[in-house]
Amino acid sequence: MKAKINKADLYYEIHGRGDPLLMIQGWGVDITGWQPIIEPLSKVFQVIVFDNRGTGRSEVTRGDYTTRQLADDAAALLDHLQIEHAHVLGWSMGGMIAQELVLAYPEKVNRLILSASSAKVNDKTAFIAWANVEAIKRGELETSVNWQLSFCFSSALFANQELLARVRDHALNPPYPVTLEGLMSQFAAVASHDRRRQLRRIKSPTLVLGAKEDGIIDLGQVEALAREIDDAELRILPGGHMYHVEYPYIFVETLIKFIGQRAYVQAA
Repeated sequence: MKAKINKADLYYEIHGRGDPLLMIQGWGVDITGWQPIIEPLSKVFQVIVFDNRGTGRSEVTRGDYTTRQLADDAAALLDHLQIEHAHVLGWSMGGMIAQELVLAYPEKVNRLILSASSAKVNDKTAFIAWANVEAIKRGELETSVNWQLSFCFSSALFANQELLARVRDHALNPPYPVTLEGLMSQFAAVASHDRRRQLRRIKSPTLVLGAKEDGIIDLGQVEALAREIDDAELRILPGGHMYHVEYPYIFVETLIKFIGQRAYVQAA
């Protein structure tokens, strides 16, 4: 479904019933990146997923974006759906957007999960991201995809040649390819985000998640983010930057336990 949100057409989907769980995606990724966890989470929650402006089936509006602008979109989407408050999961750039959302609209956020994210990316992370942009500018799609795989997944994926081929093929042939304009507009939001020394204002119970083999947002950044938030719970899970794709049931079980819903039992 689409809705006009802050003068942009945003695509969204709703799955399941229960307490609302708003899931905010990362840089250049559309809602198909949530696919491994939507179905299990929808058994417990009313899952709301959407494409940030600039990606997927949402509109690519002109100009540089900010994480506050993207958080305003998320808040306006909740208003459009007549949802007063929700649990919020933000991954990577989505975690930065979630920080802005809870700071600007604290009444809208019940429990907050910041996954593979940072209060401000360090110089290495910015360099890695910019290197990917440069490859895309040169039209080197395979180089870009290899970059994504090497930083976003753990060693275990590369040991499984069949799975590696499947993941790589999907990355080379995405159903909704990101445009260079959208990627650059979102990159501006990541590069300008800095909420260090401001996150003490967060009152929502918060879970900060990181991955052991994350090649983009390293554990130092994740640990620093957790220290910024009073009483935040820190959990380190197996996998790389996209650990919710590699280990979906571990990820889902961790979320459900934190939010306090009934235990999720993996299907046999």
